[in-house]
Amino acid sequence: MKRRILVLAVLLIPAFAFTQQRQLIPEGITGTNEISNALKWERTNAPNERLTSFLMEFYNMGVWMASDSVLFEYTGSHGHNQFDFIGFQNWYLEPDYSAMNWYNYSGTDWENVQQSFQTFDELDYRTSMQMNYWLSGSWEPSYRYLYSNDATGRIVESTFQFWDGSVFEDDHLIEYEYDGDLPFRETVYDWIGSMWEEYSQTVFNYGPDDRLEYVNFYYWMGIGWETDSRDIYSYNADNQLTSIVHQNYTGTDWEDYWKTELKYDAQGRHNQEIEYTWNGTEWLPYFRQTATLSAGGLPESTLWEYWDGYLWLNYYRFIYRYEEYDDGTVAIEEDPVSWAMKIFPNPATDQMSILVRTGIDGYGNLHITDMYGQLVASLNVPLSTGDNLIHLNLDDLGMDAGQYMVVLRSGSKQFQAKFLVQ
Repeated sequence: MKRRILVLAVLLIPAFAFTQQRQLIPEGITGTNEISNALKWERTNAPNERLTSFLMEFYNMGVWMASDSVLFEYTGSHGHNQFDFIGFQNWYLEPDYSAMNWYNYSGTDWENVQQSFQTFDELDYRTSMQMNYWLSGSWEPSYRYLYSNDATGRIVESTFQFWDGSVFEDDHLIEYEYDGDLPFRETVYDWIGSMWEEYSQTVFNYGPDDRLEYVNFYYWMGIGWETDSRDIYSYNADNQLTSIVHQNYTGTDWEDYWKTELKYDAQGRHNQEIEYTWNGTEWLPYFRQTATLSAGGLPESTLWEYWDGYLWLNYYRFIYRYEEYDDGTVAIEEDPVSWAMKIFPNPATDQMSILVRTGIDGYGNLHITDMYGQLVASLNVPLSTGDNLIHLNLDDLGMDAGQYMVVLRSGSKQFQAKFLVQ
């Protein structure tokens, strides 16, 4: 079946770390200085959207009542990044905000709860995050994260420190290791007063196509690592993640504990997660999160429900607000071209080509993600000064209809392009 590729936008921003899950070998990479002569290398500004706030409401006696509100402030071209609108596990760490403020509604007034600030280096890599709490009429430091990144922007170390009333004290440290482009291992160390001591370890395991299959968790027992639990990842024929099963290790066998099922709408967009617990004989639902998506794919709201044994009952809901901002996205009517990258299809085949103009010799990291930030493919490509042409086949990628993002990182630069497959 032939598919149609529509280029949506291209942008240039500083590089940042991504989570990789799949490797692709390209059909061919060719330097072509002749192609640029036929292209218009021009750029105009177009707005993008970033999350500025969400309102949290709880359901009480048939009425939704305001509970909490979180506001984000940004500088420059930073956005909400891979914000987890449904799982909601990374709301205060993932967005590239400069400031975050959390308020609680007392019934009459919005009152301070928390505030967080983040800093970035000259390459726009995140270097710190500090959380403060509102106590007795003033802001009091609570804890902070300090980040170290490699030359490509991947995080290699994070240090968690808590505020003891006068200074920040070390608490734990996480080291991040990679196998090529893929996250391989995360090791947590506890500070015991004079040295760092191993505490826990997470190891990522991939299948033949570099798709994440298992995540194993271990604890340090003083003389060695002891297996604690694991997560098992399952996918459908469209390569969409459908479930995560968490199992505990008894010492001799694996026992089911909880499960998350992921659902998708008719357009293939991730819009629901259902949590189950294992009672020894069957999976019992207990929690559900459902997102209402806009035409552009961004969530307008997320509904949380719990299972009472018979019905799903309203629990909480989140309502999101966004702002338009100029992140450097181009808007060219007929021939979407940035001064550095162009995507165009081959009408006769299920093939797309990416033309990249660079001013240096070296390598670039190419990633393709779907609209939910899940990685479809990842590869390293050699780049030379001038124009470089990369050919990719949609069948090799297993790409169905939907919106995708191509990201190419080279040094401190990052090129992005959105396109539709129809």
